[in-house]
Amino acid sequence: MTVQKLDLSLNEYLELINNSEKSSDFIYRGQTNSYSDHKFSEWNIVSSYNRNTQFNKIRFNSFLTQQLNDGLFDAYYRNNQFVKAKKLENSDLVSKLYFLQHYGIATCLIDFTHNPFVALYFAMSSLNSHSGGTFDDNGFPTYYPENCTISIYQINYKLLVEKLKIQEINNKMAYEYDKNFEFKTNIDLRKKVHLGIDTNPIQKTNELIDNYNLLKQEGAFIFYDNHYNKDYDFIQFIIDYVNENKIELNEPLVKIYKIKYNELYKPMRSKNPNFKTAFQILKEKQKTGNYLFNDHQGLKYDMIFFHDQ
Repeated sequence: MTVQKLDLSLNEYLELINNSEKSSDFIYRGQTNSYSDHKFSEWNIVSSYNRNTQFNKIRFNSFLTQQLNDGLFDAYYRNNQFVKAKKLENSDLVSKLYFLQHYGIATCLIDFTHNPFVALYFAMSSLNSHSGGTFDDNGFPTYYPENCTISIYQINYKLLVEKLKIQEINNKMAYEYDKNFEFKTNIDLRKKVHLGIDTNPIQKTNELIDNYNLLKQEGAFIFYDNHYNKDYDFIQFIIDYVNENKIELNEPLVKIYKIKYNELYKPMRSKNPNFKTAFQILKEKQKTGNYLFNDHQGLKYDMIFFHDQ
């Protein structure tokens, strides 16, 4: 089995991650998913660069060789106040790329974390705020239909690298793009992707650059460029690649934990006085925006949970 999906309560997830929080084999990603116009749908795992229609005609390796090229970047952007303040000029490709990813620039890096509590926070970060609503007989909120869930992806990255032979992201990747980072799942050009990984990116960052967000979020990156098929989900790619190459697995490469939206909120009329919201639990763990960011993003996300504080 390549991917295993598990429906969990919040307490079951917390119990599970308390036992595996520091495992060196896993990285995690949390996604809120979508509920709008009374319809629920799960988000694909694709990069912000490939989702951004402004970049439809510019491949990401062109972005790397042009926008982030050492000489060109410094020539065009060294007088930008942000670039000067953050000491991005004269930095290597990876240092610039990792910093920009964590401060709002679209790239083909997909954020993961070594900490499952951080993943839980990001899985909640796009929920709609609530100050009241209806409750069931046990006092649990019923803000959303029962099929609305967040998704937390647990990747066994050591097994992933071993089985797929994924290369580590490096300063030469722009020039080794098709040689070392290209993967094909079949002869269909739309199934061609570019893939890489870095599970300890903070070690590669220029020491002059203070990438606070990356450090506090215990970040890791999977580089995934699906330029030829913008809807080709990263998880679906893994499934296709494993199946088509007849790769044998003794355990799942990916586990997807599904937790209902309503589970995350405080039951205001709960019969259990010790029950806490997911946000309150994360706040005690110091895994909310106030602790994970040093820019406006942390405030933006925390404001959603004003009534839980």
